Amino acid sequence: MAGDQQETAPLDAETAPRDGAHALDREVGRLARAVTAHVVAAYLDVPEQRVIGMTTVTGVPTRIARPWSRVARAAPVPVAEAVRTRRPVWVGSHQELADRFPRTALAFRYPAALYVSPMVDGGTCWGVVLLLWPGTRPPVLGPDEESVIVSACRRMARVLRACAARGEPVRPRPEPLALDPLPSPGADPAVDVVERLPGAVCGLDLDGRVTFVDAGTCALLCIGREELLGRRPWEVLPWLDDPANENAYLSALFSRLPARFSARSPDGRWLTFVLYADGRGITLRILPEDLPRKEREVEVAQASPAGAPVRAGTLFHLLHMTSALTEALSLKEVTDSLSEQCPSSAPRGSRC
Repeated sequence: MAGDQQETAPLDAETAPRDGAHALDREVGRLARAVTAHVVAAYLDVPEQRVIGMTTVTGVPTRIARPWSRVARAAPVPVAEAVRTRRPVWVGSHQELADRFPRTALAFRYPAALYVSPMVDGGTCWGVVLLLWPGTRPPVLGPDEESVIVSACRRMARVLRACAARGEPVRPRPEPLALDPLPSPGADPAVDVVERLPGAVCGLDLDGRVTFVDAGTCALLCIGREELLGRRPWEVLPWLDDPANENAYLSALFSRLPARFSARSPDGRWLTFVLYADGRGITLRILPEDLPRKEREVEVAQASPAGAPVRAGTLFHLLHMTSALTEALSLKEVTDSLSEQCPSSAPRGSRC
């Protein structure tokens, strides 16, 4: 009880943390550990610009978070709805997401459960916290989880309110800060054990860069260890540079469920790639396939679109904009939608 009283004690401009942004970062990291959400992101409301901007995120690198980092306040998406209504939004599955927020489901096609909790204090919603779990989790939010999230959002809202009262409002960063992954509780990788496995095993960080390569990986991919380390596989090996392959990586990253894709190496062999992700990185298993060549060529012909590959961030913006335009009823709504999706002050790296 004493802890609860201390938590609800008022914060004024003098007692607020001198660096509100860093205080917010600490709360986001603490919340991610407390509720075992694999992605936690803090968004701040900027009413004068009619946008909500992500400022901190855990579980994904900035490069991946960037397409989702700026949301129009009027958009029919979970983050904006939580700000407008000042009420939490729980979506337990992708099917529910498609039913309630079709625009978001069109662009975010990964099997994940999400919860958006508003940060409210002094009658003002200062922003929201977005949390993601694998879609295999229970279809409701437990009371203990909800209590932890509400308490964290209350603390963040009090900090934001006090900083604003001091004349130092916390604003979204130009690009969201991706917090460092949680430290691994175990020892170094058991290289000998990995080397005994059939096929190949390779480790990636959350940004898709190779951190560990076994001998099998070098043999199957016909490439040296030093050529792969620190690089993304699809950037080093042109035959892996396909949007569908990168999308499997994004699916594993966002859903924390296994994702797979297949590709044919230059020597004609078909390989299956299976990705397993957690909060510290991704394990990639590579195995030879035995699917007959004729069946595989038909499958690829049906799955491969014509033209140059479309990167994930570009595809997100195209899908989001297309969905927004289909909902517009007048020329003014079309113009407003375009200006919201492609503002002149959009963060560096965004594409319109």
